[in-house]
Amino acid sequence: MEDPDLFVLPGLESPFEKLAELVYFSLHHQADFARLHVSPPRGVLIYGPPGVGKTRLVKTVAQKFNINVYSIVGSEIQSPYFGQGEKVLVQKFNQAVDDAERNSCSLIFIDELDTIAPNRDYASNHETRLVSSLLVLLDGIKSRGNVIVVGASNRPNSIDSALRRPGRLEREISINVPTRSDRKAILTYYLSRFGCRTAPAPTTTTSSTIESGTSPLSPLFNNKKYTCLTKTKFFFAHFFRKDFVEWLAGRTVGFVGADLEALCREAYIHSLTHNPDLMRPLAASDFAEAFKLVPASAKKGYTIDVSDYSWDDIGGLYETKQ
Repeated sequence: MEDPDLFVLPGLESPFEKLAELVYFSLHHQADFARLHVSPPRGVLIYGPPGVGKTRLVKTVAQKFNINVYSIVGSEIQSPYFGQGEKVLVQKFNQAVDDAERNSCSLIFIDELDTIAPNRDYASNHETRLVSSLLVLLDGIKSRGNVIVVGASNRPNSIDSALRRPGRLEREISINVPTRSDRKAILTYYLSRFGCRTAPAPTTTTSSTIESGTSPLSPLFNNKKYTCLTKTKFFFAHFFRKDFVEWLAGRTVGFVGADLEALCREAYIHSLTHNPDLMRPLAASDFAEAFKLVPASAKKGYTIDVSDYSWDDIGGLYETKQ
């Protein structure tokens, strides 16, 4: 069944196109590659900070092309018994190969690849055996068929370099922290899930109004009232001024998609906690409390925002500018 919540988040359009291209080639151009006696790229490494949407991207592409995904996580591979991890790897690949023979294509997703296949120069004997088994499964004597292997990692430099050569995980897709415009679009989506809509001015046709609470951010809302459109079991649909979303986007530097979703969720939970009768929609004060609970995942070590100011905006310091 199609999940309506799986769609391409703002900022992930380019990674989505790159991954979808590989799946499209495997599904629709097998004969063309066979005629040229070459194999299409079937290995991808996706890397980026935690929470930017790596797993979501794989699920979205798989749903788009209606292919089955076989997930491999470290907890399944790490075993105290000799050879158990390698056995699980072989079983997953065999299942994916059988599926690809029946349905033209399948996908193996290895999350946290750096924990399963670390650099063998610093790995234990058990980890070294896992890396060797994975290398054989990727391009060994026995063909893995039309199976696409996607690995995801927050630390790509910790992955064994042999996995990143052509023929294995040859394509690499980097996902960065959302920009301000991306954060604005993501916030607009998650706010809409809680019934919040942006509008330049409130609509007064068949709606009722509720006085807003006293909050230092109240001026960011339309006039001093919330416009309530439809009452549901969980929330009121209401309007935020667009500059409030702009303010949130500027306030959330370093927030990734998962952080922004959690921020909106915590704001909604705070609203429910202080208004059990659900008679007041989300307020700016709810977000003020949510900021205390949801920190930015992407710290300065991951990203910095470059100012839009130029030298012309700074007075004096002529010698320094030269």
